[in-house]
Amino acid sequence: MMQVQDIERVNPVFTNPVKWTLTPEPITASAEEHMWDIAYNSTMASGSGAVAHNIVHTTGGSAGAWACGIYAKVVQATSKKVNGYLNAAEFETTISGSYNCSDYCVLALNSTFTNTGGAVSHPAFIYFRDYGTADKTNLLFWIADNTIATTDGTKLVTTSAGKTHSHSIGIQVGATKLWLMCTSTTG
Repeated sequence: MMQVQDIERVNPVFTNPVKWTLTPEPITASAEEHMWDIAYNSTMASGSGAVAHNIVHTTGGSAGAWACGIYAKVVQATSKKVNGYLNAAEFETTISGSYNCSDYCVLALNSTFTNTGGAVSHPAFIYFRDYGTADKTNLLFWIADNTIATTDGTKLVTTSAGKTHSHSIGIQVGATKLWLMCTSTTG
């Protein structure tokens, strides 16, 4: 594992594009192993915010094909090497203690759209792409480690036999607009 210590004292400032290519020794995993660890501790004051890792990518020019702030990719070898799940990114939030927590989520998606130059083709919070030729990614969500509750509204998924929807959430599949049906009535 590579370690970077005392990075706040280094505080590098770059005026030209910099590309860091890291080629550490391969890991032989016998337990959970980390290629790169960054650990921070923060002391929070009232009204403050803390970010452990901040990346801002500002684009320029006029003819780019795409841009992103973080790109993650995991490649499975031609012979099976992973017996559990394989994913490009995993996020976890741990809430401990005996106090009330305000807003809680594992992933917050924020959109700041101030473009006045015309319409955006497909404005969305999440953009799903399937680059595979086998078309095997056929589930929008897989909700693991959860059971379906029967009309009590206390679980993530609850049956609602005989219910009619009162609300809908818009999604788009290809060029077709669809709606996920919802109701504001529990159970």
